[in-house]
Amino acid sequence: MEINQSNRENIKVFHCNDVQRCEKFLKEDDYLIRSEENGIWLGSGMYFWDNLSNAKYWKREKKRKTHNRKSFSIVSAKIYIDDLLDLTDEETCRTIEMLWENYCRKMKRKYDVYKNVDLGEKLNTLFSSEMVKEHLSTYSVVKIIGKYPRVPPTSLYSYDVHSNKIEPTLSAKCIYTVKNANYIFDKKLVEE
Repeated sequence: MEINQSNRENIKVFHCNDVQRCEKFLKEDDYLIRSEENGIWLGSGMYFWDNLSNAKYWKREKKRKTHNRKSFSIVSAKIYIDDLLDLTDEETCRTIEMLWENYCRKMKRKYDVYKNVDLGEKLNTLFSSEMVKEHLSTYSVVKIIGKYPRVPPTSLYSYDVHSNKIEPTLSAKCIYTVKNANYIFDKKLVEE
């Protein structure tokens, strides 16, 4: 049964990278500006922010880190999120941790040693493992919230990133990684 693409759930997202990669991303349907991240984030895939301000922040950071010697662009796109691995959901996180524990057990690895492996390495391993691939094969987009404690409060509302109270904050940023280029459409260069 073919899925009607116009009815698929999707959101608009933003990505910042060097001009050449962004141009290639816009021209080629199957090209992802892939990060091979294996650390604390979401593993390999193309990373996106959920709003333009975050992409502009990332552009400023990239310019700062390259001492303004490189040119960067921001692109927007829409991504299908009907096959979303939502790591902002506690139950989903428990399921992934259970898959990791089972993987370690089957591979005869000591879970106590491997439970502290960074999330990116866990996800890369699980997504490529034949043992658990069937549980993850339906997911092509992964979502997480990142904490950015240096984001200054807005005059609209105040917050304290160091407090334990529940409150609105700008220091939490929604990040997506896309693992399959077929989940990306409506690509555009963002005019700044």
